[in-house]
Amino acid sequence: MLHIPTMSGKRLQDEAARDWAVLTEDQREDIEYRIRLALGFIMVTGVFARWQSPGELPHWQLIIETTWCSDRSERTIARALKQAIKIAKIDVPKNGVVLKDHQQ
Repeated sequence: MLHIPTMSGKRLQDEAARDWAVLTEDQREDIEYRIRLALGFIMVTGVFARWQSPGELPHWQLIIETTWCSDRSERTIARALKQAIKIAKIDVPKNGVVLKDHQQ
């Protein structure tokens, strides 16, 4: 399996204990970096990512947009996201990371 290092080279704290409602900027950058690397590993390219602060959801949300999704089924997109999260070894709350077409 692919090893995804942290952006800083330091070991992440226990992902299960991470509270996505209060992620620091460094933690968000690290999560985004790891997800981007994992998506690249499974050939999802052209990624634009942005963080949405807690509002309607009780936690931060990483929105990933890419043209890769434009001709894929929702099932294929969901499978790719699940695989990337697994490769990145990140515990993600429901709707914590969204992968979608950049035109949606």
